[in-house]
Amino acid sequence: MVHSMIGSVLLRNILGVFIIFLFGMFFGAFLFKPTQTENKISASQKQLENYSVPVTVIDNSGGEPVRSSYKDLTKKKSHIRQKIPSHTLSKIPTSDKLSHSRTKKVDLNSEKITLAWRIHAARSAGNTGDKPAIAIVLDDLGVNQLLTEQAIGLPPPLTLALIPYGKNLHQHAATARGRGHELLVHLPMEPIDAGTNPGKNALLTSLSAAELRHRVSWNLSQFKGFVGVNNHMGSKFTAWYPGMTIVMQVLKRRGLLFLDSKTTTKTRGQFLAMKLGVPHAVRDVFLDNKIDKKAIQKQLAQLEVVAKTNGTAIGIGHPYNTTISELQTWIPAAKKRGFVFISVAAAVRRRLSKSTR
Repeated sequence: MVHSMIGSVLLRNILGVFIIFLFGMFFGAFLFKPTQTENKISASQKQLENYSVPVTVIDNSGGEPVRSSYKDLTKKKSHIRQKIPSHTLSKIPTSDKLSHSRTKKVDLNSEKITLAWRIHAARSAGNTGDKPAIAIVLDDLGVNQLLTEQAIGLPPPLTLALIPYGKNLHQHAATARGRGHELLVHLPMEPIDAGTNPGKNALLTSLSAAELRHRVSWNLSQFKGFVGVNNHMGSKFTAWYPGMTIVMQVLKRRGLLFLDSKTTTKTRGQFLAMKLGVPHAVRDVFLDNKIDKKAIQKQLAQLEVVAKTNGTAIGIGHPYNTTISELQTWIPAAKKRGFVFISVAAAVRRRLSKSTR
């Protein structure tokens, strides 16, 4: 009898512990269930902890059809509706809201003192005259600390594009500017390849207008002293008219320039920058899509050809050891051949000056 009572009590205790365990598991799963956005991003992107300096994703094949409808961007998901009141979701500009008959010219002499792209521009090496000029941009800085420091150590003026979710950005920005380099925000944007990770707070075509503005603001608040932005990846987002209009409106308001990395032939960056009067430039040559010494040398030679032909050339590379090594050798040699090195802001001024003559 005693044994049966003990057994009964023991069984009840075991059942009680088991029920409590199941109860805890159920509520734990409920409380820590990812949001819709987290599920979507985790399904299409790798974890940020595993993110290293990426290879630029380029779409030259046309890719998938580009969505540009008003409906797509203003459609609210349930989790966005909870965070953002409906009255704060302003309308997205569509192509019919902007004049296509003329562009807004950028006045080089107006508001010089207040325009950020002028205030933070790297100092010019003096009168470069009509010499062929080259601007070198190094992307993806701030992720790998050693490579970032090596890039900053290159001869100025280079234009260094820091990723907003990198580390020690304030320190890198201050050191780079002290060395005579110029800074860009390397704004992460959605690529066509859903399996490629553009990084934290990237601009996605699935986001609402309010969330896009919030993410642009976040990305522009991670360090100071930059002249503008260029796109990190973005072969899908830069082709999306409504989203790029929002980006250009923010840049216009803040007095910043836009460098189109041109990761897709369908980019709307230059077109919208011209329409809204945003100072801008477009990448001419990618230096290291193939991380190989001879391939990089070939691209640098092509950059020289463009500079001789057009007067100015912009090349974009990445802080790979091979790229940095080649630049260390090539920059002094190119100077001896009569090329001058300028920043992106100086390239923008050069091209604007020619267009207003």
